[in-house]
Amino acid sequence: MSRIPVPGHRPLRRNRVSCKVKLQHKNALPVVQVIGELTGNDSARVSKKILAQRAGKSKMVVVDLSETTFLDSHGLGVLVYAWRRLEERDQELVFMNPPPFVQNIFQGTNLANVLRVVESLDAL
Repeated sequence: MSRIPVPGHRPLRRNRVSCKVKLQHKNALPVVQVIGELTGNDSARVSKKILAQRAGKSKMVVVDLSETTFLDSHGLGVLVYAWRRLEERDQELVFMNPPPFVQNIFQGTNLANVLRVVESLDAL
């Protein structure tokens, strides 16, 4: 029996890398770019890349979400975890240019009132 596709539902994909994580430095700030789907499969890689920036001298780390195409609860948890760990070291985690669906998630979870979200590096 085949399953009928449900709009807005994506089948669970296990053990599959679904996003790329790139580190760049722009305006002397570390910018971690998340490209593709941020899911539980990728959470450790994303967390590691963001948290590695704690050792740097920068007081701010930027996560560029402009090319993020999907975010599940594990992915959201990683972003919140990284934000809290950086705060403990008096560093700020800033989320840049999240797509509308990520903005909706931030608003629906009240994270929009806590996290710093900017449209571009010029806004910093």
